[in-house]
Amino acid sequence: MLAVAVGSVGGASAVAFEVSMDLVGKLILGTEEPSLHGVPAVRGIVGAVLSALACGVAGILLTRSHKPKGIPDVIGAVRGEQVDLDPRDGALSTIAGLLAIGGGQSSGREGPIVMLGGTVAAWVCHRLKLQPRQTRVLVAAGAAAGIAASFNSPLGGAFFALEVLLGTFAVDAFAPTVVASVTGTVVGQSLLGERLALAFPVLKLGSPKELLVYPVLGVVCGLVALLLRSLLRRSGELYETVPMPAWLRPTLSGVLVGLLAMVGLHQVMGNGYALLEGIVGGVVVFGPAMLGLILVTKLIATAVAYGGKSGGGIFAPTLFLGAITGQLVGEVTAMVAPSLVPQPGVLAAVGMGAVAAAISHAPVTMALMIAEMTGNYAIVLPLLVTIALAVVVAAAADRYSLYVQVLVDRGLLVEPTTDANPVQNLRVADVMVSDGWARVAPTASFDDLASTFLHRREDEVVVVEEGRPLGLVDIQDIKQAMLDPTRRGDATARALCRPVPTVRPDTTSHEVMALFYETSLEVLPVVDADGKLIGMVSEHDLVGAVDKALESATPAPAERMVVPGR
Repeated sequence: MLAVAVGSVGGASAVAFEVSMDLVGKLILGTEEPSLHGVPAVRGIVGAVLSALACGVAGILLTRSHKPKGIPDVIGAVRGEQVDLDPRDGALSTIAGLLAIGGGQSSGREGPIVMLGGTVAAWVCHRLKLQPRQTRVLVAAGAAAGIAASFNSPLGGAFFALEVLLGTFAVDAFAPTVVASVTGTVVGQSLLGERLALAFPVLKLGSPKELLVYPVLGVVCGLVALLLRSLLRRSGELYETVPMPAWLRPTLSGVLVGLLAMVGLHQVMGNGYALLEGIVGGVVVFGPAMLGLILVTKLIATAVAYGGKSGGGIFAPTLFLGAITGQLVGEVTAMVAPSLVPQPGVLAAVGMGAVAAAISHAPVTMALMIAEMTGNYAIVLPLLVTIALAVVVAAAADRYSLYVQVLVDRGLLVEPTTDANPVQNLRVADVMVSDGWARVAPTASFDDLASTFLHRREDEVVVVEEGRPLGLVDIQDIKQAMLDPTRRGDATARALCRPVPTVRPDTTSHEVMALFYETSLEVLPVVDADGKLIGMVSEHDLVGAVDKALESATPAPAERMVVPGR
């Protein structure tokens, strides 16, 4: 039922973003599809720059973290790290992404939609005071619902959450994620109508010999993905050297796309979906030189938008780059081996999934999404071959997907080794309680403390000053103070509390267990990087989690063979 609720809200949020994105595009540039229709020169440069400026104010200046959040932050949250999905930052990041896409920057809507769905789900889970494990799954489910509603792709949305966000297909995560994704799709279809995310013609494989060109396309798409990742990394590094406030940096991307529009290269603006439909459908035709120019400028425009932290996603740009790459390979193949050239548009459609899969390291998700988004299931064979080789090429150079690499660079996420003990991978974030514990101010009187213990079942109360834990007051301390009536007047929480060690969300179970043994405490405060109290971890919950981890890792005993006559 919670998955249905989260799916409904996530789907409705995605629909609201879709409608708003079109309105903002028409308001700023006069069209929601600048890549196909183009924009007047003056309006293009002015609209792109002003929207980029507003994007920087919303996503960088006004957010508490001073940077727009996206898919990497949702991954960090659902994989057990203490990444704050604050509603305010989520809303402002979504607005920043909306302005970036509406202003023509080379960005996609999936980043803001995932952040919006995940943030809404996190807020719902916080209000219901759910356990961390349930919260992580439902946050991923909310993101799945947003993707499914936006792209009309229930399978793609579910597998995106499982393969990209959660990184697991565990049963307890699979069911709620699928339910939320289906619910989000129903909401999207109800509000936006039954439609394909990309209106492509019917595509099919002409003959088996055409399969010979797809391994080549897979390798080329893998190399394009590697080039894009390198440019994204370099762009982020260069932006750090620009002598201007961080919130002004997105304007550089606005200036770039505005200038490109002025010189007639409007094809690289926005998400490019309308132009993709024209290319695959054969309505828009470019020669090899123009395709190469569009490919290079789109790479640069995407890197500049990403480095400036505009708030948009990179899924749409990777689809665009893949389509241009596929079309370019088709043009070259027609010159070298005309008999191998498949139906027009097939190489472009397949290339879309290959580059996207190589960036995200999500081959299953992208194969499903391309088939669902376009309604072309007949191209699954060349699609799988191309995606497989593209991912192999990309993974050979980069161990992590682009999204996970962002967290690894921040030091927030370390992938567990395959041979690690399951208990060794258990962290405080997996068992901590984020709300509901007893806490008092340092000035609390003895009577206030006694009343707190009388009305709660805990044996400890945490003393908090300006958000930071000073220590714990044990019920035994209260009992001892009661034996000496003269002390009661001066027995404030500050006087009675005793300092205790604190732990972080990423502290291992072994470290916490050692602290419980050394201190003889039953609970410990959990703090963030700034030392602010964010939860409590109890010895009881930790022991239960350790026992469950060991039990799940213990292989089932083999069935005893019964030999007749014995």
